[in-house]
Amino acid sequence: LFILSMSTKPGILDLTSPQFDVDAYVSKLLKEKSLDALVAEEEQMVNCVRRLDSDVHQIVYENYNKFLTATSSVRKIEKEFKHLDSEMQSLGKSMSSISRLVNELSPVIDGKKGKASTLARSYRTVHAVQFVSELPATLQSLLDEHQYSELVRLYLKADNSLKPYVDVPNVAEVLDKVKEIVAVAETELRARVGASASSVEAAGEAISLLSRLGVPEDQLRNSLIEAAQATLRRDLDNLSSSPADVLELVGEACSSFLPDLTLCSSLYKSHFPSTKEEMITSLRPLLDGLNERIRQALLTAKPHDTALTVRSLDRYYSKCSALSQHLPELDNLRACTDLVNEISSREVKLCRETIRSEFSSSISSIRETLVVDSRSALPTLISSLLGSALLQIKTALAHLLLFTASDVAFSSSPQSSSSFRAPFARLVYEEVLVGANKDASSVCLSTCSSHASSQPSLALILALFAHEWVTKNTQLEVLCREQFSIGSEEAREMSREDEISALWRSAAHQMLTQYVQQTAVTVGDPWCNALAVVNTPTQPRGVSLATKRMREEMRQLADTVASVFGEETRRESRQQKGTKQVTMPSETLKDSLWSERVDLHATVHFKKTSMLVAIAKGVLKSGVEGVRMNTLGSYAMQQIQVDVAYLQDSFSVLIGDDALLTSLFDSILSSSLRRCANPQLLHPNVVTSLMADDDMEK
Repeated sequence: LFILSMSTKPGILDLTSPQFDVDAYVSKLLKEKSLDALVAEEEQMVNCVRRLDSDVHQIVYENYNKFLTATSSVRKIEKEFKHLDSEMQSLGKSMSSISRLVNELSPVIDGKKGKASTLARSYRTVHAVQFVSELPATLQSLLDEHQYSELVRLYLKADNSLKPYVDVPNVAEVLDKVKEIVAVAETELRARVGASASSVEAAGEAISLLSRLGVPEDQLRNSLIEAAQATLRRDLDNLSSSPADVLELVGEACSSFLPDLTLCSSLYKSHFPSTKEEMITSLRPLLDGLNERIRQALLTAKPHDTALTVRSLDRYYSKCSALSQHLPELDNLRACTDLVNEISSREVKLCRETIRSEFSSSISSIRETLVVDSRSALPTLISSLLGSALLQIKTALAHLLLFTASDVAFSSSPQSSSSFRAPFARLVYEEVLVGANKDASSVCLSTCSSHASSQPSLALILALFAHEWVTKNTQLEVLCREQFSIGSEEAREMSREDEISALWRSAAHQMLTQYVQQTAVTVGDPWCNALAVVNTPTQPRGVSLATKRMREEMRQLADTVASVFGEETRRESRQQKGTKQVTMPSETLKDSLWSERVDLHATVHFKKTSMLVAIAKGVLKSGVEGVRMNTLGSYAMQQIQVDVAYLQDSFSVLIGDDALLTSLFDSILSSSLRRCANPQLLHPNVVTSLMADDDMEK
């Protein structure tokens, strides 16, 4: 109750209140908090005490420093006041002495004041005559020393004073000499106006003096405009015709033409503000000439030197931005922005062309490798092509990213978000990613169409590259969006990611189909030609050489495809697998009819079994058609029986039991029976024996 009553009093538990009660505060903590909370409260209080103690020490130290500074200032002021007091005492003594002398001289001067006034007037008259007689010499001396301001002042003063006495011969002679000197001075002042870019202050003074001499304003304006045009033309002519690089040309323009343009424009604007449009109209063609000169230099610069191009554009943009702030009427920032957009677009297109060229070179290198060694490791070649394509696109993105660096003026300005950064990011995405992907897929398809017949392995490499590139391209798109800050709103206006993926998938299946079809022709033609043998003189003694060769080629194909997909070719022995029996004609007649509906253009998947089955279908279908085109003898039909059984057994080991392949084998045997005038099948045991003898010989 005591604690409750104490806690209800206002401020008794407030640490900052004058009524704070320690005992009540401690009792409240002991009642409400646990041991851990009390320990934490104690640590917090200790930290607060230490912090307050540190603050107090800091305040004392600062106050002590202020006290020392104030003491030093007071001593300094005291010393200065002592020095000032001594000077005031000396000044008082001097004033007393002067007052005493004035009092002594006043009686003497008052008696001769009239004579002094007469003498003063006479002196002024003599001085004026002397000034007039010496005026030509004085003005000539000022002209020689280029003191034009004093010369004009004296001339105007003398001209106004001597006009009433122009009928006096001596005065007229003096005025003629003076006008000749002033005419020479006016010529030199006009020359200074002509050299306005070299010294703006001198040119401005010359314009003011010529105006005081009565030169018409339109003449001064025309002189200044002509001088500015001549200066800027000279600057353009002095720019290097063959600079070491475009940065050197931009540096020369920024150190000569643009400063001279700024100085001449500022001078004209300060003296003739009402007609500044005339100056802008006369100088704009020269500024446009500089823009075109720099544009041509950038367009003809050494390709793939993006860093130098960005530095050149950045420097020129910065100078033009400063010019626009100083002289808004002569704004060149829009033209400079257009130049930046044009050059950046050119760099993007160059990157796209480079990617296409390098990709074509990589494919040509793979072709040359396959010509030298047709059994080169396909996974290595595929990996090298993938690595080369990734490197080229990433390198292009890194080069183009320099245009959006934070220290680049034309990319970091507030208005550049809509005028440069967003359009540039969209252009990079559409050209380097979308456009380059379209170019690469086109190159793959055209190469595959041109060389698949002579190099089927090249078609397989390109098909597998296209199949794997879908995933790589997705990663590149994410990288591009992050680097160039492409948001979801901007992405809606661009090509969709799934469109490029669909393009590559379509190209991959098209090239894989070409590989399968061409491989089937390459492997199957020699075997089909062997099946066309009409008559043989003796019964079969084993498997034909063409069939053995075809089996070996299919095994090599299986090894190649397995290595690409990281699988192993099955090596099942005949003892493990067993030998299939030869299908009799009565049993295969229906199958031979169904074989007519074999779809040779069915979709081939990127799997070993699918590819091998597709190749085998093409080979066997050609075999069926080859047998149907000939009339066979009895021994020829028996040889086909042995070869078919041998291939069927071999394919079951390499590929597996496939119903469609079984149907095609049966069709070959059924067709041979129908095309034989005197069909006599070998007993299955004989066929098995011939196949076993062949394996033993091997």
